[in-house]
Amino acid sequence: MKTYLIALLALSSRLTFGQIPDPNHPQTGTGTKAHMAQLHNRFRRSSPPPAGGFWVVEENAKTPVIVHFYTDGWLEIRTDTLLRKRLNLKERAVVVRLNRRLYSVLNARPAPATVAVFRP
Repeated sequence: MKTYLIALLALSSRLTFGQIPDPNHPQTGTGTKAHMAQLHNRFRRSSPPPAGGFWVVEENAKTPVIVHFYTDGWLEIRTDTLLRKRLNLKERAVVVRLNRRLYSVLNARPAPATVAVFRP
């Protein structure tokens, strides 16, 4: 047990196998923490929704999840019902999937018909 503890102490102090601690170690609170904070903020940022529409999730305890897809003009394009599913909107992957679904629904929507008036 004593040999195990000595080896663990030597490994944790980086002195085994002839290693010498770095005399110019980074100070606390310098570039590494700032860089990690930037990475953390970038990954925590939600993905922007597709231009031209938005989605709304209805979720109750005893009913299935209903996702409504709308255009920017509040015109409902599609409604999806998810049986036996619960959506965790705090997860970035879920939001990205909903945005992709909205994007595909917006692209699959037929273009509005234009009416041409001919005067003889």
